Amino acid sequence: MTDVDGDKPERKCRCVPPAKALPGPFAIGILHGSIMSGLERPESIVMCGLSIDPLDAELAQTLAAGFATPHLKGVYIVDPCHQLVAGRVQLLLGPGRSVEVVCHCPSEVG
Repeated sequence: MTDVDGDKPERKCRCVPPAKALPGPFAIGILHGSIMSGLERPESIVMCGLSIDPLDAELAQTLAAGFATPHLKGVYIVDPCHQLVAGRVQLLLGPGRSVEVVCHCPSEVG
């Protein structure tokens, strides 16, 4: 997990890396733990290459719990299949949430 505004203690934006970016046999556990602690306060989340596969129930539960924070204002998705991921994010956000979901293909991001 990377602080986008790392010099600010309130951490307004967090970036969630793809699981394969983490080395070792405990990569998934490390990712889930860092997601839970990292999603407590940010206003924005950037998801790069994280498809939220429906078969990964643990990750979906972890993200849904993290998305429940009242501070969350926007989720930014960078993925070749961004529309599919956006639909999955909307499901995890649940009904009635006013969280902006913005999608980009990797080729659109500098």
